[in-house]
Amino acid sequence: MDAMRKIAAFFLISLVIVIPSAHAEGQGNESAKKEMARIKASRMQVEQVGQRVCRNVGDVTMQKQSGLFGGNHYLPYKGKAEFVGFVEGSSGNKIQIRISGITFVGRLDTPPPYEPEIREPMNSFNTYKGSSLQNGSVIWDDYSDWSPC
Repeated sequence: MDAMRKIAAFFLISLVIVIPSAHAEGQGNESAKKEMARIKASRMQVEQVGQRVCRNVGDVTMQKQSGLFGGNHYLPYKGKAEFVGFVEGSSGNKIQIRISGITFVGRLDTPPPYEPEIREPMNSFNTYKGSSLQNGSVIWDDYSDWSPC
């Protein structure tokens, strides 16, 4: 009889453990489904031909000419590059983008007090995934790296 009680207690404990975890899995599936739907909607938006898309690349240093100290000196500015373009096509996980603008946003790389942030248009950007970008460049890139703007 004692053995029967132990078996019954084991099954009772197993049911208590299994039922909540099955319920939690159902909630996890709902969360996963919602996340997948959000990603799919975002991807459809980015892949739409003609859509304006943006991307920021951080940790960028730009040398800006300064007339300080009576000569041509270059001062280091740290910040990010902002890319703007338009989708021209898509294939698989890639979208074709025509770059329409590149802007540097950053501050003089000096100790505080920092100078105000600058926004400076750039003609080109030399270190984007191993290649040089210019306004008008056409690139293929992962859709997930870009967002509508």
